[in-house]
Amino acid sequence: MSANSQGGQQQLHALNEILKWSTKLTQVDPTESTASCSLSESELLQKREQMKQNMEILNSLFIDEYKYIEELRQTLISSSASTEDKVSALTTVEEFMQDRNYSINIHKTKLLEILVDFAADSTQDTRIRELSLWALASAVQDEPQVKSIVVQEGNGLELFVKCLSDAEHQIRNKAVLGVSALLKNSGNEYTDQFVRHGGVKKLVQCADDPDDRVAGKVLFFMSIALVTQCKWVLECAVDEGLVGVLVDQVRVCSKNGAEELSVGNMESRVRVLKAVASFESGRAALKRESAIERLLELVQMLEAEQHDQELVDEIHAIVKGLQMVLKH
Repeated sequence: MSANSQGGQQQLHALNEILKWSTKLTQVDPTESTASCSLSESELLQKREQMKQNMEILNSLFIDEYKYIEELRQTLISSSASTEDKVSALTTVEEFMQDRNYSINIHKTKLLEILVDFAADSTQDTRIRELSLWALASAVQDEPQVKSIVVQEGNGLELFVKCLSDAEHQIRNKAVLGVSALLKNSGNEYTDQFVRHGGVKKLVQCADDPDDRVAGKVLFFMSIALVTQCKWVLECAVDEGLVGVLVDQVRVCSKNGAEELSVGNMESRVRVLKAVASFESGRAALKRESAIERLLELVQMLEAEQHDQELVDEIHAIVKGLQMVLKH
């Protein structure tokens, strides 16, 4: 029998003994306020000792999660902890932050301040900064109350925006993740603050990031903006030249060929162009940047190179829709 199986059997046996003690060996007299027991004094002492041993077994098998989180926090603030120790601790913290039961207490467990400080400190190891941002992004994912805590008590929005222009692509990558998690399904709650800190302009720059993963996250976020209460991001991004950036990317791809084409990112680009056609300033930008002509050139290149028919079909469908919208 494996160690895990033995541990499980031991746990079940201990729990069963405690249940037997509480249900079978104790009879409750309904006329009295206390329970009467049929055991002799010596039998009672023996049973109490057995129950104590079983409780010790159960306590060893059920971990106090918050005690564990405090141990992780101590590792993060310890001057003697190695970088590898902190990376390991942050990896576990990020996993905890995926669970609302723990992310809701990010400030009470004193992790918020640590994560913000680590992420903002350019002298820290890149892995420590990246994992700290990741943990913050995980914490605010679709959790309005946690979003408010991170923004108000940790200046989280300002941190995410600042990291969008970081020198390290890993940091920009997780900053985009944090921004999208914070803004999605938040309506206009953070609009003014995000625009004031230059967040939209930096997102547009990240859409043209040399790292495909960074650009891909921005493009995906914007491609679903209409269904995540983030239309305002698209509208502001168009004002910051988003359509010109995307159309130029399509033009360059058509010129260079499909060899280095990221299909996923190109799908997101054309979906963003489709999305911006839903409002007046977006339609004006599409016409100004000759988006339809550039997309048709891309289709011609893809067909000539016999590249990804699904992508070709999707672009064809989007172009047809844009032609219908823009002719009015």
